[in-house]
Amino acid sequence: MQQQATAHSLANALNTPLVAANDSCISHDQTLKRKRGRPRIVTVNPVSVILPSLLAEKKRPEWLDDILFGSTLTAVGQSRNVSNVSMKDVRAALWLPTFETEPLQKLGYEKRQSERIIKAARFVAHGIIKYLERSQPKTLERLSADAEVEVSQSYYITRLETYRPLKQVPDEILELYRQGDYYSYGKALRDFRRAD
Repeated sequence: MQQQATAHSLANALNTPLVAANDSCISHDQTLKRKRGRPRIVTVNPVSVILPSLLAEKKRPEWLDDILFGSTLTAVGQSRNVSNVSMKDVRAALWLPTFETEPLQKLGYEKRQSERIIKAARFVAHGIIKYLERSQPKTLERLSADAEVEVSQSYYITRLETYRPLKQVPDEILELYRQGDYYSYGKALRDFRRAD
């Protein structure tokens, strides 16, 4: 009976492919049943964090337009001497935190056109990073440092802060409030809190 169960489990094991748990070539999504078509590609935009600092300068760098134009034409090509995508759309896609087609499709772009725009934006972002690494490494370091400061001081970042209970306000300060001398009360309370 035990030999039959072992033979049955061995036959099932031979029919199913073996996948190592730590195989880096196979993602866990591939083990699930896939839908038709190509899998969705989402990549992180490396220039989305440095772009605000880069464009905050008094004048937009000339090399940025050169990279935008050349990379867009290289990535998606042209038809009858006109680029297959708008440079304005590619420039706007550079602000996205991730390169994916869904946000563009929600704005009304056709699927194929949004794929072209994202393809061009990926190529442009790669070109910007490579240009800064090769020609202006100090500028890239400064822009990255500015981006880190911006992220750390952002309104949306969550920090764990310890709660510190406030000390009891002395009676002489509360008496100023009861008397209606709100200016003196506010000033005394502020000084008391600062000393804390």
